[in-house]
This record gives sequence, C-alpha cells and structure tokens, in this order.
Amino acid sequence: MSNLPDFPDLVIERRDRIARITFNRPEVYNALPHQGIDDFLLALRLLDEQDDTDVIVVTGAGRAFMSGIDVNYLPKSTDDPRVERRKGKLWGQGQRGLLTLLQLEKPTIAMVNGPAAGLGSIIATCCDFAIMSEDATIGDRHINIGLVPGDGGTTLWPLLVGPSQAKYLLMTGKMLSGRQAADLGLVLKAVPAQELEAATQQLADELMAQPRLAVRFTKFAINRQFRAAYENVQDVASFLEVITQSSDEHFAAVEEFKERRSAARSAKQS
Repeated sequence: MSNLPDFPDLVIERRDRIARITFNRPEVYNALPHQGIDDFLLALRLLDEQDDTDVIVVTGAGRAFMSGIDVNYLPKSTDDPRVERRKGKLWGQGQRGLLTLLQLEKPTIAMVNGPAAGLGSIIATCCDFAIMSEDATIGDRHINIGLVPGDGGTTLWPLLVGPSQAKYLLMTGKMLSGRQAADLGLVLKAVPAQELEAATQQLADELMAQPRLAVRFTKFAINRQFRAAYENVQDVASFLEVITQSSDEHFAAVEEFKERRSAARSAKQS
C-alpha cells in the first residue's frame, strides 16, 4: 500500500477500498511485543488518512485473532530492569490504544477468526463492529495474571454489556464463545467459521454503500459517549494496572502461565 512502512508483525493489504491489517505472529497466537502494538496503532492512523480506503478490517493470521502482549517480554520480578520501562510503556499504550481506535474516522471491523484474549479482546470490541467465528473465543484475562484490566475493558465493556456482566467478565477472566459474546452484545454477531470472510465483506459493502460523510459523522456522534467514558475511567484503569504490575501475585501468575504453556507444548510434541 502507498506511503506505508513495513511492519514486522503486521501484514497490510487493500482491496476495493477495504484495508486489512493482519496480526502476523501465528506461532504465538499473534501475541505482540510492545513495539508491535505501537506499529499497529501507527498503521491504523496512517490508513485512516488514506483517500483510497473507506473501511479498515482487523484480523489475525493462523488460528488466532490476537492474544495480547507476548509474555516473553514481561519482567520476571521487581529486580528485573525491564520493570520501570514497562510501566511507562504500558501506561502510554493503555492511553493511546483505546483513544486511537475511538478517534478513527473510518469504520473498523474486527474479523475474529480465533482466540481474542487480553488486549486482543479490547481491540476487537473497540472496533466499530466485531464479527466472530462461532468457535472463536474472546475474553480479557488480565485478572488471571494479577493485573487490573487497564487496556479499555473497564472503560467500554460496561457500556456494551452493562456493569454487572462487565464486572463478571473482567473479574473472572472468563472466555466466551463467539455465540455467547454475540448473545451478550459484546460483539455484533457470530457466524460459522466458513462464513466469517463473507460476513465481513458483506458488512463492509453495506457500509461503503452509504454516503461516506454521513457514515463517518454518525460514528463520531455515537463515539462521543465512549470518549466521555474514556475521559472518566481510562487514566485510572491504566494507573491501577501499572500498580499491579509490581505485585508478587502478578509475577507468580506469569511464571505459572509460562510453565503451563511449556508443559502443553511438550505434551503436544511427545
């Protein structure tokens, strides 16, 4: 695509005025390092400025949509020199990530082809529309590694599903199937896996068939309530996540997660 840099963890394509960003680390379920998240936010802003694009689709390579931060980039203890750098990085990304998605003029569609966990679940639900494969899963699992969900769930999910359901999902880290998420209103709809591509294309076509300016201004008006929630909640949520980053519970949970994943890989290979 014109005027776009190469991003090592992303594939960016355009067809018929539809731009597609694909998270491209399938070997780790499209978990990204911090730089990969910054690259994704930059790609969104650049595509939003291009005159040859009307709709932006976000999806994942392989079997997953996006599973959040790659845990291999997380500190192991308070003695790890990456702790302080990580605090500043996550504070900034927690603020910029949600705001970037809310400020885009062009409509965005998350095509959720597989697990969307942690930051991946927030990216999916912060897009204007999320269409899931029925056998995909979605959930914010910050709580399971001892962190406050500071990426945007505490800000937006109460508006999508109500405070009680949002508390349940975010305080348990529950993963929902595509059908469950659609029934709850967390995503627009769920379809059989073989129909996901066609359903996404149909929605993009419907959007592009409408007057362009009216579509963008309608999005802007609706997003004002999400922007108000952002102003009221997001800085607090990001700050509280930063605090929990230094807790012993967090470091222990991350190491336990790595051990479980390593054991699962070993079992699969044997």
